[in-house]
Amino acid sequence: MAAWPPDLAALKVDMRMDADDDRFNEALQVTLDAAVAYVERVRKGEVDFDNPDTPGAGLVGVDDDLVLGTLRYARRLDIRRDSPSGMVVTDQIGATPVAGWDADIEKNLRIGRYAPMRFA
Repeated sequence: MAAWPPDLAALKVDMRMDADDDRFNEALQVTLDAAVAYVERVRKGEVDFDNPDTPGAGLVGVDDDLVLGTLRYARRLDIRRDSPSGMVVTDQIGATPVAGWDADIEKNLRIGRYAPMRFA
């Protein structure tokens, strides 16, 4: 099972940042904390975040997909911080919208269209 919650070092690895680069640590930590809180909120009752290696009855543990999805969601939030209007400007293509969702993130987190079927 994967370590929960993912830490700033893991986010920096996923973002291809040098571990020694601490210029954005505060902003990245806030973003990562928000991503972790979101994932814990939307997967509450399904994932045992308190005991990720030995989940309780009816719950699953934290796996690598969930950690990666959380890190990628944090990256998306960080990108959105630089584009509050939802647009990104590049030299090659000019202004382009930042997508509001990402199918790969939803697959990793098992949310949205990729949430497991629930029975009442």
